[in-house]
Amino acid sequence: MKKKAFTPEQIITMLREAEVLLSQGSTAVETARKLGITEQTYYRWRKEYGGMKIDQAKRFKELEKENARLKKLVADLSLDNAAVKRCVAFAYPAASTLAWHDVVAWAYCFFTVGACAGRSSNDAIQTKMRACWLGLSR
Repeated sequence: MKKKAFTPEQIITMLREAEVLLSQGSTAVETARKLGITEQTYYRWRKEYGGMKIDQAKRFKELEKENARLKKLVADLSLDNAAVKRCVAFAYPAASTLAWHDVVAWAYCFFTVGACAGRSSNDAIQTKMRACWLGLSR
């Protein structure tokens, strides 16, 4: 069965119609049937949108979408952060003994000058990284 997608405006309008029908003595089952929805949908909508105005419902849906987007962004950034920490720990095992800002400075140099594949055997790259790291840390 195809799921109908109602906009918040339509839902609020239907809930207002339902209130009118219920005040005239109709039951919730009859009201839901007249609106073309199930009784369960009616109660779920009433719980979610009960007492809201149309502009409030629009704002509510926008905030839900923004919240989902931000949660996804936080998850992505957490994964990136974990990857950087693993890469720094692999490339420079003694990083745990350094101050955190030194580790960040070293990681910056490592990613801008070198590659995240472990220690490079190229002396020129190591020299550039060392110079960059010493320049950025205290």
